Amino acid sequence: SALCDHIIEAGWLAAVIVTPLFFSGYSSTIMDADKLALLRSIASILAAAWLVKWIEARRLRCSPPMTSWRSPMVLPTLLVVVAYLLATLTSIAPRTSLFGSYQRAQGTYTLLSFVVVFAMIAQGLRTRRQLDRLIVTILLTSLPIALYGILQKYGLDPLAWSSNFDGRAGSTAGNPIFLGAYLIIVFALTLGKIVENVHAAVAAKRLDNPARVEIALALVYTAIASAQAIAIVVTDSRGPFLGWFAGIVMFVLLMALLWRKWQWVLGAIGFGFIGIIFLIALNLPNTPLAPLRALPAFDRLGHLANPTGEFRLFTWENAARLTLPHAPIQFPDGAPDALNVIRPLVGYGPDAMPLVYTQVAPASSFSGDAGTDRSHNATWDAWVTTGVVGLIAYQLLFLCLFLYGFRWLDLIRTDRERNAFVGLWVGLGAAGALAAIVLGQPMYLGLALPAGNIAAITLYLALFALSAGVQPQLGAARRADQILLAALLAGLFAHYVESQFGIDVPPTQAMFWAFAGLLIVLGSRQLDAVSELAPSHSGARGSAIPSWVGSAVGYAIVTATILSTLVYEFVTYAKDVSDPLLILWRGLTFNPVQNATDYAVLGLVLSVWLSATVLALFEMARSKAFTPPVVASEAKFASSPRAAMALSRKSLRAKTPRTQRRAALILLAALPIVLTALFALGLAVQLGAVPYIPTPAAHLETVLALAGQLIGIVNYYALALVILVLLTVIALFLESKPLPAAWSTSRWGSLALVSAAAATLLWINVVNLNPIRADAMYRLGQLFDNQSDWNAAVALYKR
Repeated sequence: SALCDHIIEAGWLAAVIVTPLFFSGYSSTIMDADKLALLRSIASILAAAWLVKWIEARRLRCSPPMTSWRSPMVLPTLLVVVAYLLATLTSIAPRTSLFGSYQRAQGTYTLLSFVVVFAMIAQGLRTRRQLDRLIVTILLTSLPIALYGILQKYGLDPLAWSSNFDGRAGSTAGNPIFLGAYLIIVFALTLGKIVENVHAAVAAKRLDNPARVEIALALVYTAIASAQAIAIVVTDSRGPFLGWFAGIVMFVLLMALLWRKWQWVLGAIGFGFIGIIFLIALNLPNTPLAPLRALPAFDRLGHLANPTGEFRLFTWENAARLTLPHAPIQFPDGAPDALNVIRPLVGYGPDAMPLVYTQVAPASSFSGDAGTDRSHNATWDAWVTTGVVGLIAYQLLFLCLFLYGFRWLDLIRTDRERNAFVGLWVGLGAAGALAAIVLGQPMYLGLALPAGNIAAITLYLALFALSAGVQPQLGAARRADQILLAALLAGLFAHYVESQFGIDVPPTQAMFWAFAGLLIVLGSRQLDAVSELAPSHSGARGSAIPSWVGSAVGYAIVTATILSTLVYEFVTYAKDVSDPLLILWRGLTFNPVQNATDYAVLGLVLSVWLSATVLALFEMARSKAFTPPVVASEAKFASSPRAAMALSRKSLRAKTPRTQRRAALILLAALPIVLTALFALGLAVQLGAVPYIPTPAAHLETVLALAGQLIGIVNYYALALVILVLLTVIALFLESKPLPAAWSTSRWGSLALVSAAAATLLWINVVNLNPIRADAMYRLGQLFDNQSDWNAAVALYKR
């Protein structure tokens, strides 16, 4: 069970890194499918570890209390899962709905994977060290993503993308809208960490305590937030801009209510209304604001009705056709859809919209758009793919998130206030939807319904501010938790607003479910119910390794995972270069697009490494990981005078906090470099062994051998990720409390571990990774196909 606990934590750390950061230049899909293959694999490991833990605890009759139906967010999450399963069973293409489409891979299997990560965080995150580590991992991962977006904007990207999006940045999300949608969620959490540390520094100054650590952390987080903000701006995407604005306003409003600053409450609400009026006026002709539309920052916001806006309206109109009664969809063999009558109730199936969209879309310049596989509106997507059942589950999920969040922030204190919030959410949401229908504009229903929800949240908070009493005094720890709760709610609110104009993609889904898990852990005060890991001189019984070493190694491996992923993305094959060291140096310092030396990527990698080292060190210092152990006080409880003397000597040999910090700094700085260098060297050796094959190829055996080497490179990252996860598990063991004198498990626990490991590895290899290998083979086949070497192309396609 201890092993499984650490596997689960290492898994959720890996999930929040690779899902937004990873992409593969070796496959055809590059982005979503490759990210989700790794996410699905991680979720499979988490589920297997939890199952083994449950079997062992059940056999030993020491299982912890099971989550009940009344636990926060359990029922709405299960309803979403049930809606997806029902929609999959009745789907127009069940296999596609289960595993996802070729391009997106956003089927029921993907949803279940995200739910597994969410559930593991909600039930397994129990200590402050775990909380700090997860938050730092999320924020550190966003830094290279933001920096890469900035490099793209200023023409420093060494990778040649097929789409440049008119100079806008897409970074590792693959699209400016997706990048902005991800960053606005993470920005809210970064903002919360800045406020938390500034608040802690002010509190320390009042008590005449040094606040150097808190000030340093606030500066580091401010630098990360600045990079995120610049990257959001250079995406030049309207939906993320609106969500970003809404998230900032929500955070300020929640902080004002938390601190009972009534002027700030009125200011935040007024600022929100002014922003809405400004946006409307900016899009009206012949207004004093018209000249602003010529500025780059306001260009897209001032042209909401441009072709992209028209495309959204056209898509919403067709989504309405799919949800309203219509003639049955025709299958390729001419057979009509037998379940046409219940489609409004159960939908057409997850990820099945492109299969039916063209049958209801009238002739138009947009109707042939191959990318029309989403409505660009989360409400319409929920209704089209999962029907009314899924739409209700989707609404309930967000309702409960804000309901519980406001309750944990003491903004909903009584049943009457709860009923008022629910009534406003349902009433104003239904009123917005009904208004769209009455006005004969059903295409706006997907926008009017969430607009009513947003109005309900704002109106409730305004009414609460008018009727609130005096805020009870809170302890410093509880105050810090509430600041983070406000940041999490602001991030979720930003996502809810943005998702009504965009698409749910793996990075945003990963952040949504991770934020939901963190919200439950912080709000239900599960951290307070468990005794914290006291700094101890021994990480395990009989071991002389301090627990802070485990913490430092854990942070270092997180950094190594981020850096290794960046190396995999930027160090690529170079013609006529076989020396591994030269391949590495060229990948980090040469821009093949400009055919010139460029140190932008090397600077990006070093910036991430330096930021991660400093941030991890200060976070460990803030959590008092370096406090020396009080071993001498244990001497009086020793079983014998000899044992008491040994403990006293051990206390004298204990290192001072300053020495520990120096050792931790060396470990945090050196270990990621060593691990990343080993990964990079192995990658470069494989790239150097890839031969250049002219077309037409002389021998098909040579082409297939080349394909095998390519698949080896694809496999290499997956294997490296598994090794890094296992190293994280070891680090977490070093950090944890002393283990019992002897390791023990039941026969059934051992059997379950071996069986689950074998079954999970087989499942991952066949179901998750094989499609990615096939896609890489397909892309290589395209290379020969485009050069008219059809024999080689056909051989690769068959393979």
